[in-house]
Amino acid sequence: MATITREPMRPYRSNSIGNFPTTSFFEATSQSVLSGNNVNQLVDLSSGRIRKANATAPNASLAASVTPVGIVTEPFTNRTATSNNKNTQLEVYTTAPPVSFRANVCLNRADQSLTAAMVGSKYGLLNLSSGGGSGIWTVNFGQTTNTYVTVLSLIDEIGDVNGAVEFTFENDKVLPWGA
Repeated sequence: MATITREPMRPYRSNSIGNFPTTSFFEATSQSVLSGNNVNQLVDLSSGRIRKANATAPNASLAASVTPVGIVTEPFTNRTATSNNKNTQLEVYTTAPPVSFRANVCLNRADQSLTAAMVGSKYGLLNLSSGGGSGIWTVNFGQTTNTYVTVLSLIDEIGDVNGAVEFTFENDKVLPWGA
């Protein structure tokens, strides 16, 4: 059993034609994702523009009102309504099944070991704001009421602490991309 270093959420398994579907959006005002763990941020829409998806508080689960549209693929910063780059679009990996994603696990911010019982279960998402993996979205095994994802498989070994899982977003929690 190993302790796994947390990594940013990212696409894991492609759709039936072998690609990871993407779409482009303009950035909402006053958003910033510069580098490191923040690059693969989960995003939702505000007035038709992407913004970092909101957790209910720092180190908290994804807010129940959020409809994730995808994971942004590149850094971005402060594209305001009056800036020169206000009409630059950002590419986003769409969250629509059947594409699956990978993320590390946690238990309400604490370390969590992988178990076989996790496969097939639904859990929430949590953005870590401190400690190992600050800024990383994780699958939160402590959140079973406000769920967003279904775990398909374990990527790391049973017993690994903070291991990674493969998951899909729940159909009723994402925009209908027609996938």
